[in-house]
Amino acid sequence: MRLVVLEMDRLATGSVDWGRMVAGMLSQGVTMVVIPDASQHLSAGLPQQIGDGILPRDGVSQLRADNPLVSLAAAFRDFGERPVWSWSATTQLHDVERGVGIVHLGKIDTVWHRAVGEGSEAHVFDLGATVLVIPHVSQTRKPQVQEEVKQLQDYLHGQIKPMMMLPPLEWMPRLRLRGWVRCDVLAQQKEADVAELRPIVIDYDCDVLMLKRWRLSGDTNDAGVFVSIA
Repeated sequence: MRLVVLEMDRLATGSVDWGRMVAGMLSQGVTMVVIPDASQHLSAGLPQQIGDGILPRDGVSQLRADNPLVSLAAAFRDFGERPVWSWSATTQLHDVERGVGIVHLGKIDTVWHRAVGEGSEAHVFDLGATVLVIPHVSQTRKPQVQEEVKQLQDYLHGQIKPMMMLPPLEWMPRLRLRGWVRCDVLAQQKEADVAELRPIVIDYDCDVLMLKRWRLSGDTNDAGVFVSIA
């Protein structure tokens, strides 16, 4: 699996050619895109029909066409792919909701969320053969950021990683017992900002895959924007 982390804030200064971006990703064998600081622009009226009508699975159903997840999914479909995407919300201000979003050329079974400490949280996307764990640390509590990062890392490696050694049918119920909430059933609106932590991919044999910087060739506004699994 080849994964790319797309930081939307670094692309906000200019227009995004989604088709060109997706073409570059597909040429590099990318099968998943993670947007840790994605935005959903909530509409005041009826939900708009966008693409094939795919909507987030956490109850948010009113969108505008500039939603990055919708734009990415539509671009993948233009190349004949069949992407699925899901959402785990972190905060909402006025008509804009922010959170963690993923687009996957495969399946997404369930999405989970749990607060870890006072200023950090973790999001788990169960993809079937792989589990994607995305940590978030609130940037509003800057004096405690490093402490929260360490606490969250300890939790991920001390609690989540050993749990992943069990078969999925055994560890999924344990998430419920330990305070996790299914985000694809209940929308989460925690006060948190974009995390500086990178996603950690953990598969069922408990291997942690390292991430490295990746430059999308031919794009003028991509330096430091993409990260992928080696």
